[in-house]
Amino acid sequence: MQWTTVSGNEAFTGRPTLAEHSDGRVVITAQNTSGSIWQRTQTAKAGADWNNWVDLAGAMAHRPVTAKTPGGLLVQFAVAADGSPWYRIQQRPNVDFMGWMRLSGSGLAGTLQAVTVRDGVQL
Repeated sequence: MQWTTVSGNEAFTGRPTLAEHSDGRVVITAQNTSGSIWQRTQTAKAGADWNNWVDLAGAMAHRPVTAKTPGGLLVQFAVAADGSPWYRIQQRPNVDFMGWMRLSGSGLAGTLQAVTVRDGVQL
C-alpha cells in the first residue's frame, strides 16, 4: 500500500469517511468548509487514479458516515443543520448513490454512527 494525495481544489474540514465498494474500489466522502458533502471514487481496485470530486448537493451540519448493507450496498447518513437525519444509498452494488432522502426524526446533533447488523444497518 502506498499513500497518495487525493488532489482537488476544495478545502475540506473534519475527517473523511472511506468505504469499499463490493468490487474493491474505495470511495471517499468528505465535508468542505461550507458544509457541502463531496465524494470521489477510485477508478480501479487498488489503483492510484480517482474520478473527479462530485458535489453531492447537500449541505450538512456534520460529516457523513458510510456503512455497507448485508446485501453489499453502501449507504451514507448525515445530520442537516435543522437536526434532521438524511441518507443516500446505492440502487445496486458498485454504482452511484441515489440523492439524499430524509429519515424521520429531528433534534439530532453531531456525527451519526452506523453499524451493519444481520438484517440491515443500524444508527
